[in-house]
Amino acid sequence: MSGGLGNSRYVQVQISNYITSISSQYSMIDNVRFHVSTEPQLAVCQGLLLNKMNNALKVRCCRYNYGILCSYDYKKRKEEHHNAKSEGRVTIDPTTGKESINDCCDWFIYRVRLRFQKLEAEEG
Repeated sequence: MSGGLGNSRYVQVQISNYITSISSQYSMIDNVRFHVSTEPQLAVCQGLLLNKMNNALKVRCCRYNYGILCSYDYKKRKEEHHNAKSEGRVTIDPTTGKESINDCCDWFIYRVRLRFQKLEAEEG
């Protein structure tokens, strides 16, 4: 544990006690050990260096976009809202009495495409 309240002895004791109290309920955390970093200010940097040196962490990326369907207030002056009107997606909101655009998607996770390049040392 490192950084922020991780240096607080009280927080350390409370987390350790909590882990001990629930370890009997969950077999996957039965052998979990609680460690406090000896150099909390450097813990993140050291982790990044170890990752680069040992390639300990694998790259994960999302294969899909995730979002929620929502409605937006229709604004006549916004050019992108004109298409929604011609597509028939603008209706009167019964709660506000204002025009709104339906079937909009508010994206919160985007699909990622990673391209890896092999780095070669330059001779010279």
